[in-house]
Amino acid sequence: MFGLAICKAWTKIAEQKQLLRQRSEKEAQNRKNQRRNYIIGELVSKYFPDVLDLEPGTQDENIAIFKQLEAFLYILSIDYDLTKKLQERADQVILENSDGTWRVPM
Repeated sequence: MFGLAICKAWTKIAEQKQLLRQRSEKEAQNRKNQRRNYIIGELVSKYFPDVLDLEPGTQDENIAIFKQLEAFLYILSIDYDLTKKLQERADQVILENSDGTWRVPM
């Protein structure tokens, strides 16, 4: 009887530790995703400064405000030939200008 209570207590502790570990891993992944999204956002606005004219609003308003940008990105994502050509051109630019002179200053 006493041994069973101890086993249940240890099981509960182990489950709580597992939940904390999972929560910690999920939070770390979320921070990593947020950082990545921030960097991508900076790059997009650097090379497409017109997006800075888009003023965010409510969640419903954002659907309309960002509709054209989202459609642009959608079309780019499904046009595999164009995407492949652009990736090849990007690789060529990097190869030809390994010193980074192709970059637009911020």
